Amino acid sequence: MILPDTNIDVIMVRNATGTPSTDIGTLCRSENVNKYSRYRPGYWYVDTSGNLQFQRPRGWGTNDPRGSRFGYAYEAYALGDFRGYNTLAPAPSLNNGSDFYEVVVASEGGGSTREFEIVMNLGEVDWFSEETEFRGRNNIPASYDTVYAERKVGTSWSVIGSCHKDDLERSGHTARAPLNVSLAVPSSGSTDYELRFGLGDAGKVYARFPNTLTFRVTRLSGAYVIVRTTTDAVASLKTRLQVPSGYGDTASDLYQILVYNGQKEYESAVTAAAFTQLSLVAEMLSHNQYILTAPRLTVTGTAKCYNKPMNESGATLKSSKSFTANLATNGYGLYTGQFPLSEPANDGEYHYLDITGFGSGTVGCQPV
Repeated sequence: MILPDTNIDVIMVRNATGTPSTDIGTLCRSENVNKYSRYRPGYWYVDTSGNLQFQRPRGWGTNDPRGSRFGYAYEAYALGDFRGYNTLAPAPSLNNGSDFYEVVVASEGGGSTREFEIVMNLGEVDWFSEETEFRGRNNIPASYDTVYAERKVGTSWSVIGSCHKDDLERSGHTARAPLNVSLAVPSSGSTDYELRFGLGDAGKVYARFPNTLTFRVTRLSGAYVIVRTTTDAVASLKTRLQVPSGYGDTASDLYQILVYNGQKEYESAVTAAAFTQLSLVAEMLSHNQYILTAPRLTVTGTAKCYNKPMNESGATLKSSKSFTANLATNGYGLYTGQFPLSEPANDGEYHYLDITGFGSGTVGCQPV
């Protein structure tokens, strides 16, 4: 939930943070306060080790490096800091909203070096010292104007990609940093790349985000199964998608449904594809993205089997049949479920599971 910008009271804040107190100082210091909300008590700063850290307010006895308000330059406890507070503001993450992302490369790409786009979701925190509202302002040098991706090699880290703040994909208070990086594709199986992101300038990283992320590159072999959505699926959600307020979007703005972790490889002949980390993301005309959060989803569609990628020359449709699959959430924005295939999966085949509808009833969502 997002608290209003006016008429904040302690009961409202107590309920939003789950902190059993009506004392303003206790509420402002609470570990339950989501530090990734743009508006909240406290501020982000860069510690002596070059890491981004969050400082909760410490009261009138401590000078505030952000400057002065109320006529004093102290870390005051102010209930007004909760105006616009977002309980669900997400931490920085990879493409699919988590700390792990896998990209699958066709078998002919094995052993090569490929360029991949890695998207760093920055959330709604102002990391570039541009915020004018005190409750959203941070103590981060304005000279840090670039987001960098670093890859761990042995015990050291090296910069492999960057995105200047002027090139961020912005929507409201949220921002995404697309970075192009070159990584090796394994000859077989998967390779996990340990990545971290940070702020800096002139090719150097000076302020690192608190979470380390994993980007997996997998070379496919065997049969490939790919989950997609169609324009019919979008149409089926436009009247039923419940979009949270405060981001300027409505269900009628729905542009497409993106499917993450919707690719699998099977080396043996299976008749159904099982998914445990399926993420369905609604993208709006504004480019805002929202993770579907309905506890259960019934999806309908068509399963098709081709002898090769369907858009390649010589691709032949081998079989097709309708399906219904029931998905259940196994985590925030993630689903598990089985999709029946149109025929048993064999080596070299491509199976496409095209979702055309999302059952009935209201489908909720939250910002990525």
